[in-house]
Amino acid sequence: MLDALREINRLSDNMVVFKKEEVEKETKRVTIDLKDVTVLDAVKACVESTNLTCVEYAGRVVVTPKKEALSLTITGVVRDDKGEPLPGATIVLKTDSLQIGTSADVQGAYRLTVPTSATTLLEWNLKKLLLIVTRRFLKLLWC
Repeated sequence: MLDALREINRLSDNMVVFKKEEVEKETKRVTIDLKDVTVLDAVKACVESTNLTCVEYAGRVVVTPKKEALSLTITGVVRDDKGEPLPGATIVLKTDSLQIGTSADVQGAYRLTVPTSATTLLEWNLKKLLLIVTRRFLKLLWC
């Protein structure tokens, strides 16, 4: 399984994102012969009948265990220290492999869908708020 995903990754310029330790748990031997298929379809063929699943996310194919939620939608209102909305505040998720962002509307409201187990950095002027997302909780830290 690991070798097959690595080969798809090599052929697709690293479009497949996975954790090596999660893929190594799978013992299924993969032998496929696919032509003219998308990267997503190739990965789906590899993970079929396993405890892994895949989804296309931000231009990449993300492989995770089936039981794990793939994303979380975060909504909220960005406010200053006086409680006033901050229109135009930028909310950005930055990882080694992807960057997702949005801006707050005129009322300071935002909506951002992020993968679980991610860290999001919310920036407004020079103030930064670190947002840590897991399947079970959301943690906010001023930095």
